[in-house]
Amino acid sequence: MFIYLFPNKAYQDSKIRYILSDLTGLLKKFIAIEFDSHSDIQNQFELSKTIGSLKMEKLFKKEWNKFSQTVESPKHQNASTQYYVYQYYLEAQNLETLQSRKGYAFLPQATYSLESHFVAERLRLACLGAGPQSVVDHSKSLTLLQSILEIVESGVFDESPAVIIYYYAYKMLFDNSEDFYFKLSKWLDTNWSLFPLAEVQDIYLLGINFCISKINSANRDFMRHAFDLYKSGLAKKAFMNDGYLSIHNYKNILRLGLTQEAYEWT
Repeated sequence: MFIYLFPNKAYQDSKIRYILSDLTGLLKKFIAIEFDSHSDIQNQFELSKTIGSLKMEKLFKKEWNKFSQTVESPKHQNASTQYYVYQYYLEAQNLETLQSRKGYAFLPQATYSLESHFVAERLRLACLGAGPQSVVDHSKSLTLLQSILEIVESGVFDESPAVIIYYYAYKMLFDNSEDFYFKLSKWLDTNWSLFPLAEVQDIYLLGINFCISKINSANRDFMRHAFDLYKSGLAKKAFMNDGYLSIHNYKNILRLGLTQEAYEWT
């Protein structure tokens, strides 16, 4: 390699090492950009903040207006993106405060978005820790969780899709409630497009795990419900990872399809 890079020069091991080190650094940067897992709203927020810090006022205004339109979209009211909605309103408040210290128009939205993010995430984590196999100790935060449930039930977060779906899931799992299972299933079927597909899959699996617990308790009616959830999730490509269906999901769907005598579909 050295002779092609530095013809007519004596070999120096350090030069090759420096080049390889620089190439490795460039490769890391390329991977970070090429496989960026950030959501669109997160990227837009960080881009706007960076442009603003560079004092590029005209470009900042253009990007900020574009970011504002993104925030107002209903699909960014889920648990994954609600934090960046909060960040938007907080920054919008900071910008307004620079103009006038008497204006606080964005403070209520910032507060509501932050609270929605926290409540939805707390309920989601509780759902992930549900089930007899869980080793999670909820006792330390049970008082806070109980307060959260009471606030949600008061209707404060009725306009927050992320809070509502995880509240339904929580009640389904911890109250062993068939009523809340059907509420979750119906709500998810109508509003699934508000969530990233990875989150949609997680919500489907919460419902499917509930069905499995019912099946294990000899309620065979829930075989049909689990099958319907899998069919619904497949239609939305919620169970596909990089274009593939996991062997675990494949086997579950196959077994349920055969028990429901859905031979042609299966």
